[in-house]
Amino acid sequence: MPAPLPRHEAERLTALQEYHILDTQPEEAFDTITRLASLFCETPIALISLVDESRQWFKSRVGLEATETHRDHSFCAHAILQTDTLVVPDALEDERFAQNPLVTGEPNIRFYAGIPLLSSEGYPLGSLCVIDNKPRNLSTMQLEMLKVLGREAAAQLEIHRLSDLQEESLRDYIRVVSALAESEERFRIAIDVMQEGFVLYNAKEEVVVCNQRAEQILGLTQDQIANPSLVDPGWSVIHEDGTKWEDDDYPISVARSQGKAQHNVVMGVVHPNGNTTWISVNASPLSSSEQSKPNGVLVTFADITDRRRMEEQVQQHFLAVNEARVEIEIQAMELLQVNQQLEVMAITDGLTGLNNHRSFQERLAEEFMGAKRSGAPLSGLLLDVDKFKEFNDNFGHPAGDEVLKQVASTLKRAARGTDFVARYGGEEFVAVLPQTDKEGAIVVAERIRTAVEALPIEYRQITISLGVSTLRAGSRSTAELVNEADKALYRSKKGGRNRVSHFHEVGK
Repeated sequence: MPAPLPRHEAERLTALQEYHILDTQPEEAFDTITRLASLFCETPIALISLVDESRQWFKSRVGLEATETHRDHSFCAHAILQTDTLVVPDALEDERFAQNPLVTGEPNIRFYAGIPLLSSEGYPLGSLCVIDNKPRNLSTMQLEMLKVLGREAAAQLEIHRLSDLQEESLRDYIRVVSALAESEERFRIAIDVMQEGFVLYNAKEEVVVCNQRAEQILGLTQDQIANPSLVDPGWSVIHEDGTKWEDDDYPISVARSQGKAQHNVVMGVVHPNGNTTWISVNASPLSSSEQSKPNGVLVTFADITDRRRMEEQVQQHFLAVNEARVEIEIQAMELLQVNQQLEVMAITDGLTGLNNHRSFQERLAEEFMGAKRSGAPLSGLLLDVDKFKEFNDNFGHPAGDEVLKQVASTLKRAARGTDFVARYGGEEFVAVLPQTDKEGAIVVAERIRTAVEALPIEYRQITISLGVSTLRAGSRSTAELVNEADKALYRSKKGGRNRVSHFHEVGK
């Protein structure tokens, strides 16, 4: 559903227009913020979105081709109503967004988190947001970093506004001061107090005037700025990727030939000593309303070397934090695997690989309670390897261990998929038979007995004796069920071994 309008919507829209940022070219300062937001929050999409009257327009975007969407479909139109971060873990589960075409169609938004970007007067202009196509959430650290980057985005919006005002003021200043100045010296004093480099070109791209700050930043004299042939061959200008700028692509050339202002163009000035000074360049064509072509170009530029260095340090810090987080996750996964192995070991018999006595007691208690509640049948059986002590004495304990392993393997194969088999202790084994009455339990027990009897043991034939018990209406505990199976087992041994007895037949 569309978001309601914020309070003071008219004033908010007026404030947004005063920033003169809608439909401007991409700028590295904003793109750095969205790249960091996407990297740190681990989302495929990150946006700096500005909410206009009927649309949301993206000043910077990562992972999205569209440059704007309708305001009625905008998540950020909801975000600007918040005083803090708007987090939508699963858009399909949120009635505000479940039918949104950006959720039901491309880019298939499922997760959204956006922090409002406030003007200097407190009006929400838009948001810095991160988006994923699967439900999720952000960690506390990721939420805090999104807020930090949101404050940086708001600061960059303010810098853009002030830069635009300064550029406009500079044009007015040049016209007024040039008309009123009594001497060229007075004009030079005025521009030399500026903190930015200032170069004014005429229609032929000849330098009319430049200030001292321009010479300091570029490492050139005014004559060298005016006449590039005087510049040391070791001096050059590069793109951010290290490639060299072509003359026709310089901001001044584009501003003059196309009549379009160039904003915040990042250029690297490589000095003969190998040092690089990074600058952010603005180039504005100057013309009167009667002229179709610019009669000059005003170029201003600021040294952003320290700012870039700080951004690189922040990004390196983010990368280090991310690497540490990955390492912690790996260690946590390894610890989880160790814990899982320990849990398996705690309920597994080390020799035979069957469940052990502890896990048998837990499973029997679970099945006992279930059977008592539902009235379903439940049986248990206890078996013992016949004359096992004698076997150990005659053939040794390693041979005896091998017999126990083969009996355990046979027991597991002969039992049904729903049965629970375990080593009870020594040469005794046990099985829990859910949903099994007396007759069914005897069938399972006989199948196990005959399977063991048929084992091709090297030293001598091995047989087992089995005792079976079945839950009765009056049965009070699992111990009672086990005790009855033990009595039945005793009857099998007393009756000659290698046989199955049921407790209900004891004494008959």
